[in-house]
Amino acid sequence: MSNEYFPHDYGARLSLRGVRKDFGLEGVGVYWCIVEILHEEGGYIKENDIDNIAFDLQAKPEMCQAIINNYDLFVNKKGKIYSERVLKNIKKREEITIARKKAAEERWKTRSSDTPESETPHPCLPINRDDKGSEESDTDDKFAEKVQWFRDILKQKCQEIADSYNNAFELLGDPCFSLEEYLNNVIDEIANKRTLTINHRNIDTIDFLQQLVYFFKDKETMNDLYNVIMEVQEKAKKGEVKNKQNYLISTIWNQGKMTFNG
Repeated sequence: MSNEYFPHDYGARLSLRGVRKDFGLEGVGVYWCIVEILHEEGGYIKENDIDNIAFDLQAKPEMCQAIINNYDLFVNKKGKIYSERVLKNIKKREEITIARKKAAEERWKTRSSDTPESETPHPCLPINRDDKGSEESDTDDKFAEKVQWFRDILKQKCQEIADSYNNAFELLGDPCFSLEEYLNNVIDEIANKRTLTINHRNIDTIDFLQQLVYFFKDKETMNDLYNVIMEVQEKAKKGEVKNKQNYLISTIWNQGKMTFNG
């Protein structure tokens, strides 16, 4: 799922009656494709690009010209085509981005003033080893308890981040990126595996979870985790990834090794 979107009002089809009458649902589809392109291009497209857009959409240029010029859905001024609603959406998105950035900076500023970054505590799982110093004797119940412990810690961290963005979310009123959902999916994938095969090596699952927690150390490492997830999402959308979850797990581990050991 893309992390960029725009509102689609209930009843929007009612304002497209003329388009539906003249071109059917094909015309409605072309209209929404043009709206998407406007959002992608920052709110404006050039009039002389309409033929290229029609070619990309596999639609007749005459239909695209008519939808743009004949139904008061778009403004065509001095060779530029735009929509007041799209410009409003883009402005709102920019305001939200600024609000999120400010909220995050304030949160990290407060956290830094309370605890120096070098002294920021990292949650570590208390591990009870046997006399031989090995975890091999862990029962299934103990392993499940450890996995649940990390799940709870990550849930708490995600909630702290969500709380810091509350004001920005209220401005938007639409679904936003859910870090907790992605991490829960990762944990579900590995919850019954004592070891993970990454880069042709066996990695202890608990070590992987511990490294995952480390990404919540500060703003920069949090951005590393976010960027990794978004990168995998984009590759999956393009069909470049066969098993998204396994690829995400490997990418998170590799990024962690670079971030914390590089």
